[in-house]
Amino acid sequence: MVMRRGHGFGDWMWQRLTAGTMAVYSVVVLIYWLVSPPIGFDGWKVWCSPIPFRTLSLLFFWALMYHAWLGVREIMMDYVHHQVLRLRLEWLVRVVLVIYALWATWIVWSI
Repeated sequence: MVMRRGHGFGDWMWQRLTAGTMAVYSVVVLIYWLVSPPIGFDGWKVWCSPIPFRTLSLLFFWALMYHAWLGVREIMMDYVHHQVLRLRLEWLVRVVLVIYALWATWIVWSI
């Protein structure tokens, strides 16, 4: 009987999808910056305030957090052999990444 025990392929696909999302965002923002560079604080605020820019920025940060989670979890699964320690470390990383995601959301929407 064949059983699927790991998440290997799905995790690999999500890692590539989040990397692609971040790459596309980075290229779009770079082009936007080259075409219309903001000058001064007020310029940056106006530049970052449109809803599409905020939405794409949130998508970028959430993709970054999930990408980081997948990578750190894989590393811990490979190198932290004590199961209880690994689960506690995974929980800690998850909490920190959720806090970072909420913080990024607050920053992006408070512009």
